[in-house]
Amino acid sequence: MTQCNHSWLQSATARGTLLVVTKTAAERREALLDTAKKIVFDHGPDAVTMGAIADRAGVTRALVYKHFDNRDDVLAALYRREAAVLDTVMREVVIAAGPGLEAKLRALADVILDSADSHGSFFRLLRGFSGSNSARADRREWDRRTVRYFASLARDEMPLDERTAQRAVALLLTPLQTLRAQVIADPASRDHAVDTYVTLVLGGLHALSEGASSGGSTSRPAVAPSARAARNAR
Repeated sequence: MTQCNHSWLQSATARGTLLVVTKTAAERREALLDTAKKIVFDHGPDAVTMGAIADRAGVTRALVYKHFDNRDDVLAALYRREAAVLDTVMREVVIAAGPGLEAKLRALADVILDSADSHGSFFRLLRGFSGSNSARADRREWDRRTVRYFASLARDEMPLDERTAQRAVALLLTPLQTLRAQVIADPASRDHAVDTYVTLVLGGLHALSEGASSGGSTSRPAVAPSARAARNAR
């Protein structure tokens, strides 16, 4: 052993314990996805290859293949991971907003518009990998959860039955994509666009609830908004 190596070993074991840092399979997979994400940002998705990931991560290609079948598998997994992270952020923003349907709607619209600025360029780069079966299943689950959550809020404030509320909310949430496109094209219109969207949603739901009331529908027992929101946010 050379003096240099001996000195390093003495330093590393100054307290009598040699620490060896190891990663779990899940941690290695996440680290490889982090590397792929850097390559996407620096050079675009076409530059992502199994060899490029291995070289940049300082590992063997065999290790990369241990976690992913091919580059498309890597990019599809990266898309799903980043979409899940964004989904979590959006849920946290909405839940943390003030009480009531209007406040939650505004929070949802705002966080979707914010995500267009913070994540839009990245997801545009990986648009070709958004159509995998797993990614579509993720989006369907997000859509169902969002509809259930906002339908529950609507029913807390209006005499709507569950089926009507969910159908109405599913329709009224659809224009959020149009709202995002409008604000991207004209950022100065953001406040007015959000106000208009929220007004249209609330107006539509109130019109439905008034029709239900005049038709003799009965209201269900009230449920505390906080308890219902917490249950449906999961």
